[in-house]
Amino acid sequence: MDTAYLLLRYAAALVIIMVTTRIRRHLRRKKVVAFLHPYAAQGGGGERVLWVAVAALRKARPDVRIVIYSGDGLSAKELVAHARERFGVAVPDVTIQPVCTRRLTNAKTWPVATMAGQALGAMILAMESVLRTPPDVLVDTTGLAFGVPLAKLLAGCAAAAYVHYPAVSQDML
Repeated sequence: MDTAYLLLRYAAALVIIMVTTRIRRHLRRKKVVAFLHPYAAQGGGGERVLWVAVAALRKARPDVRIVIYSGDGLSAKELVAHARERFGVAVPDVTIQPVCTRRLTNAKTWPVATMAGQALGAMILAMESVLRTPPDVLVDTTGLAFGVPLAKLLAGCAAAAYVHYPAVSQDML
């Protein structure tokens, strides 16, 4: 009885979260395209792809709000300045949504069962991200694919992915 009651409470909480997140998303005036890239300030090839994609989206669709879920602890101005200095990409008008659970996707966090831990971390990170700012479209640019289905479930958003370095590669198999 206690386990069934607990599961029922968790299921009810999940339904409430799903409904309120979707209502919040539908009440907005501007559509939100969000990029899940918790390491946006690293300065590698994946970050260049991120900033070029954001600049191209801004040029093609000036009417959308662009959100980047980042755990770098930098403001939007600092990240945009970093993209301009490092890659020569001018990115106007983006919103940075800080995420706290980025460390859960790091392999060093999980010394045992690393891939399973990273998959769990990706789901927690995606859940935190879409609950903070529910997107209409979520773009995964880091290979954290286990979070995408959860994000779609919670926010009811469309999803896309460009993966520069996948979390699981051929040499891991």
